[in-house]
Amino acid sequence: MKKPPVNDNLVLENSFISATRQICVVTPDFERTLKSYANSLGIGPWWVNEYIPPDLHSTTFRGEEVEHGMRIALAWTGEMNWEIIQPLFGPNIYTEFLEKTGGRGGVHHIGFLLEDFDTDWSESVQTFVRNGQTVIQEGGWHGVHWAYFESDDPAQPQYELISREPGWIRPEPLSWFPHPPV
Repeated sequence: MKKPPVNDNLVLENSFISATRQICVVTPDFERTLKSYANSLGIGPWWVNEYIPPDLHSTTFRGEEVEHGMRIALAWTGEMNWEIIQPLFGPNIYTEFLEKTGGRGGVHHIGFLLEDFDTDWSESVQTFVRNGQTVIQEGGWHGVHWAYFESDDPAQPQYELISREPGWIRPEPLSWFPHPPV
């Protein structure tokens, strides 16, 4: 595990997480949620895109190969990445979450970057599994690969491990909300 740059005396011996990089909200109303975060918290501008096949590839859901699609928006507050997702089609953890929340949505998962671990993809995934997590969904898009995990703790959000190819550059979005960066 890479040690955090501050508060390293506050790390448990069994810790393998050195940084939290993302908080994701899943929503049934993409535009309303974007407006809410931009207007009430000043988070944005939002990088807005759709992840659909064939660009969205290698997707699994609860161990089965599936095709699905989603609308996605990304914004940052300092080092923290905020993500908003609305499922579009196909079986996936986002639709499952909306069903579990009676269609309300909310905070869905917390994301971690592979670059913050001292291990490769396979070993990092196995570390989550050894610590009681189950892989529930995987996929890839334009040089990014991810895996989602959950445990049997009903109070726990899901977790995402994100890996980017070396030298990766984020593609241009379909749009920005409310406007491009200045």
